[in-house]
Amino acid sequence: MISAFRLSGNRLEPLDASQALERADWIDLLAPSPEEVAAVARLGLDIPSADEMEEIEPSNRLFRRDGVDYMTVVLPVTREVPLPRVRPVSFILAPDRLVTVRHHPLRAFETFLANGEVPVSRDEAPAPEAILLGLMDAVVGRMADLLEASGRALDALMASIHAPGTGPGVNVLRGALASLGREGELVAQLRQALVTLERALGHCAASRAGVESSTEVLRFLQLEQRDIAALAVHADFLSARLGQASEVTLGVINLDQNNTIRIISVVTALFLPPTLIASIYGMNFAFMPELGWPLGYPLALGLMALASWGTWRYFRSKGWL
Repeated sequence: MISAFRLSGNRLEPLDASQALERADWIDLLAPSPEEVAAVARLGLDIPSADEMEEIEPSNRLFRRDGVDYMTVVLPVTREVPLPRVRPVSFILAPDRLVTVRHHPLRAFETFLANGEVPVSRDEAPAPEAILLGLMDAVVGRMADLLEASGRALDALMASIHAPGTGPGVNVLRGALASLGREGELVAQLRQALVTLERALGHCAASRAGVESSTEVLRFLQLEQRDIAALAVHADFLSARLGQASEVTLGVINLDQNNTIRIISVVTALFLPPTLIASIYGMNFAFMPELGWPLGYPLALGLMALASWGTWRYFRSKGWL
């Protein structure tokens, strides 16, 4: 799907299919068809395919060619997937337009389109750069929301793990451990996305250093870089908390399993003395005088009960029960 927009003041105006792409300040390609890629390529831009975007080495994701900046970052995709994943998104910043190439829907883009405003107007910065700043701001805001949501989920999980009273069961803890793993994967993916986004902003700022018309753009890029640095610290903090929560959950599960094993061991020990007595009288010796006693059977039963009671009393005195 191809979408085209033109910037009027500080608001985006969509262009319909009948209007030429040459008039667009921003062209957004979402899982484009070969025909759509060819239409944008006729504007003199190289449009990478999905495989090329996936295979681009981290060191080759940012480059400038013929006055056009090609920047590929990875952004989180959290909907309709079992586990959070990051997928590549390419930003092609030309002097007269911005082209974005993505193959998955992204909430940040939807939020930016719903808002329809850019942080700076065309009077303060060229239209493609103003739109890029708006997109970057939406992406950073989206990742901040994801980190906050992960923090709230972690708080809820920790509250369930440290529940008062008898505490949660093993099945609940196993579910909590799976949820912790998913949140940990999300935070790791966000941390990776922040690294690539920070490098892209640095590349964009470096290519505009010394350009008088880019003063407002550089100021905004510096603000975004500071926000990304703060989010990176937050992501590292959440990673440490998630590691601690996982260790606590595993510890509680081990304690519960150890308690079960302890109970089984005590029950086994209670039956050892009666088993010993029964084994003695089950031996096939020709001369066992107790076998001829009228009270031999009640005596054996009494010895078994007395031995079990004595073992139980001993365990109770040691605090093992």
